[in-house]
Amino acid sequence: MNAVSLNNLWLYLQGLTLTADNKRWIADHLYEEARQEEEALSPYTMEEINARLDEAERQVAMGQLIDEEDIVKELEESVLYSQTA
Repeated sequence: MNAVSLNNLWLYLQGLTLTADNKRWIADHLYEEARQEEEALSPYTMEEINARLDEAERQVAMGQLIDEEDIVKELEESVLYSQTA
């Protein structure tokens, strides 16, 4: 949400006849949701990153995933095919 939209939301909320309890309820819910989002975005450790890379490489070697080069080739072939068809 951009600054203008946030400001309009703030002005709208200020225009409501909210009790102190209503305001605390809104604030508590906003804080809790923000806290949960921040927890969900916690950074990976180097061990976790390396384990993910190892797993991806294993899947590519077993043909379970397609690497970037193959994806680009498939897209280029698809575009060329659609232009000639």
